[in-house]
Amino acid sequence: MGEEDEKQWYVPRCAPDRRLAVHPYVPGETPLRRGPFGIREPDPEQTPEADPTVLDLVIVPALLYAPDGSRLGYGGGYYDRFLLRLRPDCVCVGLLPDEQIVPALPLDPWDKPVDIIVTPTQVIRSECSRYCTRIT
Repeated sequence: MGEEDEKQWYVPRCAPDRRLAVHPYVPGETPLRRGPFGIREPDPEQTPEADPTVLDLVIVPALLYAPDGSRLGYGGGYYDRFLLRLRPDCVCVGLLPDEQIVPALPLDPWDKPVDIIVTPTQVIRSECSRYCTRIT
């Protein structure tokens, strides 16, 4: 069994009450349906919800990121609430184009900055990241 066989993938689902749920995902096998925003997501009646503390890494979507890891989300608060439910050692990564990196963004008390920001041309370890010295 190779290393790839040992990975478990999870995908998000917009659950009721603006809650983000995660479900195990096997490409081509996990049943998907259109969610409230028209995005295909797991069918909770066919694929059970997973505890987010099983996650080792989360890709966090955003409209903008700043080098300190702060982000401007899409306004629903789904990820703001979800990130607070992760293990403290779960690595949070932002992926976006270089043009969407700005010098600074406001950071509210409930915001959890991402640890790493990846663009097509750079990898930014956020100023508040606990992983600054672990990833090269």
